[in-house]
Amino acid sequence: MIICKNNIFVLETKKTHYVLGVDKYGYNRHIHWGKKCNAEDYFIKEGRDENSNHSMLDDYKQEYTPFGQTMYRGSSIKAKFSDGCREINLKFDGYDVDGNTLKLNFSDKHYPLTITLNYEICDDCDIITR
Repeated sequence: MIICKNNIFVLETKKTHYVLGVDKYGYNRHIHWGKKCNAEDYFIKEGRDENSNHSMLDDYKQEYTPFGQTMYRGSSIKAKFSDGCREINLKFDGYDVDGNTLKLNFSDKHYPLTITLNYEICDDCDIITR
């Protein structure tokens, strides 16, 4: 089962929950993976203030980390656009649920780049593909 509420997505298998969400700034965030909890209890923890010595984005557990902004750790995707820019600035474009498949859609705010994160669950066992 896939539960979607307030941009929090609960992927429920036989024994576990895999939970992710999109915060108010459009960042994809990993929330929980493990024992089932009450689906209403999941929330996205707010980031703390950012300063030049420590980026709040470095503390975020993201499902998919784009290169750029104030992210100083490894990234999931890098690109170089035609004007030489290498920063990816994603915005959340919504989601689709089709049976046991969840698709989270993102696009770059300035360049023609789209990304879809795909998740599929098996209800009768504890398998999630992403």
